[in-house]
Amino acid sequence: MLRPVVPPVTSRSRYVRGGRGCRIVNLQQIFKMPALALIAVSAAAVIAAACGGGGSSVGGGGGTRCAQQYGGGGSSGSGTCTPSPTPAASAAAVGIDLTGETPQSTTSDGTVLGFFNGTKANTPNGSEVVVLTAATNVQFHNVDPTQPHTASFLGAYTGSYPTSFTNTNGPTASAAGVSISSPNFSAGNINPGAVSAVYNTGGAGVFVFGCAYHYLSNNMRTVIMVE
Repeated sequence: MLRPVVPPVTSRSRYVRGGRGCRIVNLQQIFKMPALALIAVSAAAVIAAACGGGGSSVGGGGGTRCAQQYGGGGSSGSGTCTPSPTPAASAAAVGIDLTGETPQSTTSDGTVLGFFNGTKANTPNGSEVVVLTAATNVQFHNVDPTQPHTASFLGAYTGSYPTSFTNTNGPTASAAGVSISSPNFSAGNINPGAVSAVYNTGGAGVFVFGCAYHYLSNNMRTVIMVE
């Protein structure tokens, strides 16, 4: 194995070994420097030593801070947080809950479970067909104390419910402001006690909505009538 050649050390120089190799430092030249230059050299050495160990905290941990502050999300290293939506006074509220709820039979829209008008505080909330006014704002509220849910569009109601969950977005939220009857609309994952973004009810119609997590396992679904 070849050994590095070490230059001779004189009284005017010092052999300095660093993490990335060896170099000769001429002490005579350093001590002949003006005072300000010498201070600059010292400061640079301190900065280099600080940069050489550990790693910068800048640009990291953004996702962790977002998760702690807002309960999830946040891209790691972004350094920015996107707050969860807040209830909007100008939007009609649709409540979502599965814990403690039981299926309810309707006269013309089959059996519904987990969705209702408003944000009733008590369980059971009384799952029901949801009625909304056309071309107005709407927001979905998850009042379930333990489980996340989605409110996902599954097409027009034609007298029966789809046998499979056909929405390809599911837990991924649609952009705020879009119509709830647009193709593959979903309010996205809504954690317990949280609300969705504000959407638009769009045009009149009778639509099937379900939860991506509980549609197949619990028949968590409803009809939303937009009038």
